[in-house]
Amino acid sequence: MGKFVLKDGIDIRDITDCESCFCVNSENITASVSAELLKKLTEKAVGKLKAPIFFFAEVPCSEEEEKALGGGLHKSIYYLDNCTTEVGLAIIKRYCDLLFSDGLLQFGFGSHVDNSEIFHQKYQVVSIYSPEISDYEKIFEELQVKKVSEIHSLWDKLSDENSGECVIVEANGETIYDMISNLTDAGIYKASVVEDQ
Repeated sequence: MGKFVLKDGIDIRDITDCESCFCVNSENITASVSAELLKKLTEKAVGKLKAPIFFFAEVPCSEEEEKALGGGLHKSIYYLDNCTTEVGLAIIKRYCDLLFSDGLLQFGFGSHVDNSEIFHQKYQVVSIYSPEISDYEKIFEELQVKKVSEIHSLWDKLSDENSGECVIVEANGETIYDMISNLTDAGIYKASVVEDQ
């Protein structure tokens, strides 16, 4: 594999020795994934989910929302339920420039049938849960991502001397807030607001 590439919305000064890798533990995969592989990984994983599927997004609350909540940092969790695989892939195609670039958005897709799920977390950590985890392990092998006993992610590079920053990006004149607004007609809804850890 080549050099580890950061998403546009992530900045860490030193990422020496970072590489795409994954580990398997029972019914879970945890991976650290270079930016150029994220879309392909997600498309392949969504293709394996048993339909109907759902899309979810964890979006930082706006300044106005934070004031109403009394301060602190919170995120809103949105769901779009009962999607076909084609709808899931259409969301990826339409919003790929935000989904795989934004530094603060956490999102994923899951199956209503067996609860399998792919979850994109901060600092390019991807988690997959499935009772049929070997099907998803094959995706990483196809993408030539190295299997390891324990992943070392961007989180491991962070320190007082090597700080990181995650920011909201704008792509094609849109942000993640526009994405949520645009998906309202499709039925996305706010399920909860939680503290952002």
